[in-house]
Amino acid sequence: MKTPKVIYKYILSSECFREIPIGASLLSVHEQDGEICLWALVDPANNLEVRHFSAYRTGEQVPQEVTQVFIGTVPLKSRLWEKHTIHHVFERKGLTK
Repeated sequence: MKTPKVIYKYILSSECFREIPIGASLLSVHEQDGEICLWALVDPANNLEVRHFSAYRTGEQVPQEVTQVFIGTVPLKSRLWEKHTIHHVFERKGLTK
């Protein structure tokens, strides 16, 4: 019998690595309680793999030496002032050739 899949939440930072079950489908990214959060559909019975994520603010330089897959855009309210900053979240896939 197959294990039912579950939706997990992962809190992301501007540059981070997260252990996520192999084969997980990334569903969406949004702000929750002032943090960038990623939701993924996972099979909790699967082994874990390390995945690399980056979030870039609008206007920030984005490195081109690695392949990055866009996940989504998140408006995030600054803790220092009332304005929102816009973060664009990518999964980094490795070096390009």
